[in-house]
Amino acid sequence: MSYVNEAEGKRSDESAIQKLANHYSHAVFLLDAKMAAAAYMTDGILSAFYGPDIVGRDAIETALATGFAKYDFIMQTSGAVVIEVQGDAAFMRSSVSEWMRRSDTSQLECCFGCYEDKLVRTGADWRFERRRFMPVHRGRFPGEARTYREPRFEIGISGFELPGLSRS
Repeated sequence: MSYVNEAEGKRSDESAIQKLANHYSHAVFLLDAKMAAAAYMTDGILSAFYGPDIVGRDAIETALATGFAKYDFIMQTSGAVVIEVQGDAAFMRSSVSEWMRRSDTSQLECCFGCYEDKLVRTGADWRFERRRFMPVHRGRFPGEARTYREPRFEIGISGFELPGLSRS
């Protein structure tokens, strides 16, 4: 493989991995546990807040659904992404900012941390084999706020759906 083709392949892989991470964050925003869990391998692992590992896509979906049920919204943003591709495996680190509001309060909450991910290629796609969230700060902000209705998107985005990541 030529250097140009190798570099293009690496950029293509990095772009696909970033797209998977973006879809995951969007699934969190939609509070769609099934869509978020679809980003994992069938036997994938989620480790969060230094708790025990959650093993398997079904268990991850259940855990996410339980967590999401407490919130009116979660706005998750991932940035400062570093990706290293090694053949059919990849490693990614990213910083994460979450702003959310529980259903039982008007207080806004925040959670900041980072993800450390191991991904594997599944044919033309990538999935999380292991995703580890390490919190740095979590807090609440007193005060009253207004929450609007759930957004109703009017514009379809070509290529938004990834195999296995469609909204249920």
